[in-house]
Amino acid sequence: MSLRLARMAVVAALATFLTGATAQAATPSAYVYATNWDRTVHQFAADDAGALAPLVPAPAAAGTTSKGAVATPDGRHLYVANESSGDISQYDIALDGALTAKDPATVSTGARPFGLAVSPDGEHVYVAEQGVSGAGVA
Repeated sequence: MSLRLARMAVVAALATFLTGATAQAATPSAYVYATNWDRTVHQFAADDAGALAPLVPAPAAAGTTSKGAVATPDGRHLYVANESSGDISQYDIALDGALTAKDPATVSTGARPFGLAVSPDGEHVYVAEQGVSGAGVA
């Protein structure tokens, strides 16, 4: 291999390495929030390929038996239905995707909320509840 070809190969390899590093440092294309039964909301950044990476903040606190989450259309607020604790956790979403609990952090609902929807204008949050069936029936 000539010295000129060797130099070109090193330049090409270096360009590939730098391009790969730059691509990984790119701004996330979306943020993803996952609820579970451990009273937390886990926070992730998603890249253009859909690969998830955990965000630096620790998971955000939530209620008991979180069943689902919904964000407002503008991406500034997140709401989580907590079935066993009978409430909705509410958060502000920072520009970096991190969640901060609103004040108050939760709002009580009826029995066993499990689903949420936000109006298209982001002004209203709707809660679906399972209620209590068979109460007092022997």
